[in-house]
Amino acid sequence: MAGALALAPVPLEDAADAVRRLGVARVDGAIDSSLAVALKQRTLDEMFRRSDRWVKTDERMVPGTRLRFREAVEIEFDDGARSDILMPLEDELVDTALRQALQKLAPVLAAAAKCLPSGDEPQDDDVAINLEVIECAVLWSRFGSSHQSLHADYLRRGDSLGDEEGDADEAAYSITDDAGEPMSLEEVEGQLEECGLAELEEMCKDMQQSTEGGTDALIKRILAALQAGEEEEEEGDAGEEERMREQATAAAAAAAAEEEEEEAAARKAAAAEASMPKKKAKRLEKKRAAEAAAANVAEEEEAEDDAFDESSPFDWDAMSAADDDENDDASFDMPPRLVTFVYLQDCPTAAHGPTAFLPGSATAEAHLMRAVGDDDALVEAFGAAHIATVRAGDAVTYDASVLHYGAANAVEGNDRMVLYFSVARAGAAAASFAAAGEESPEWLDAVDPIPLSSYAT
Repeated sequence: MAGALALAPVPLEDAADAVRRLGVARVDGAIDSSLAVALKQRTLDEMFRRSDRWVKTDERMVPGTRLRFREAVEIEFDDGARSDILMPLEDELVDTALRQALQKLAPVLAAAAKCLPSGDEPQDDDVAINLEVIECAVLWSRFGSSHQSLHADYLRRGDSLGDEEGDADEAAYSITDDAGEPMSLEEVEGQLEECGLAELEEMCKDMQQSTEGGTDALIKRILAALQAGEEEEEEGDAGEEERMREQATAAAAAAAAEEEEEEAAARKAAAAEASMPKKKAKRLEKKRAAEAAAANVAEEEEAEDDAFDESSPFDWDAMSAADDDENDDASFDMPPRLVTFVYLQDCPTAAHGPTAFLPGSATAEAHLMRAVGDDDALVEAFGAAHIATVRAGDAVTYDASVLHYGAANAVEGNDRMVLYFSVARAGAAAASFAAAGEESPEWLDAVDPIPLSSYAT
């Protein structure tokens, strides 16, 4: 996005408010720069196999998370130009970096977490939210990695805000307030009543509605348009279901026809074999026995490969940080979370591959604009992107639903590495795992979640 600005640091005491209002906050000096450089060097040594600290197999897992304890797991994406490296929590440098960062940032995360969606009743500002660590990884952007598209790591969508029947009392209109909480139609009406005539007229123009009449008429028009949009979406869903039924019927008919053809071919082959000379029939029998033996060997090899692949409970390749949305291949998505980037080297210019954020865009409206490709509307609504041009040891904490992107790494020899860790409401990761019908593999040991407080003391 053109016209990007530098993401300015905020005082530690203002960081939680910035995350809740804008979706992102930069805090300088989260860890010592020397520790950042040392962790980057160790990570490179392990990735290039100059050391073997992180190669031992680890059978522990925390269901619903991407945490590793003793081994590292590298997940390449963007055609190998970027990698997520799931870091071993028990490595002394990783542990030291986490503890040093969270000594400063744990209170920020606890206060900022009120912006995360929750099915619970709203909590008072003075009530602490219990958080769990669900990710700890290094994001590696190699020289030549390209500019990423604008994206969010989880989406605030209407289908996650209300019940399946679209009860108005349960907020079925894909609209969230400043804290990211869903709003009912009545709440939307209340906010519209606080708007001036000029603002309401502008909303009507944007929705291609008439601007005639007073405030009451304009509010009714806006609410009607919102409700009509919801009904159109429901009609579209019904049409899609009908198309799916038609496709299923056609597929069943094709399968039946194919089965009939196969049966006819089998009858013809059986008749030909019955009239075959004995010597020729014997050669055919030997050939079939050899083919069956080869097929058995292939099945055994495939079973061995599957057993090796299943040594991990997850499809790691489908769970990269840059591809965690409804279009990926993962069997479940990570829950709503706060992410903290701790930079392991200086990232002084846009050419060094920094991450850029669109402050204020952690909303369903922003995600809808992005989904339809309306970047002009995004810039008009939220302004220019803010780029994290920072020094080693500086941190950026963000709501994972805020729109962001990784800039291209155009500096030769620059391996941009960012240590990142994510926290979610206690139980959210396990709930996501269970909701997808997942079970911990028998050969892995499910261990307890890791509370954020264990690193902040």
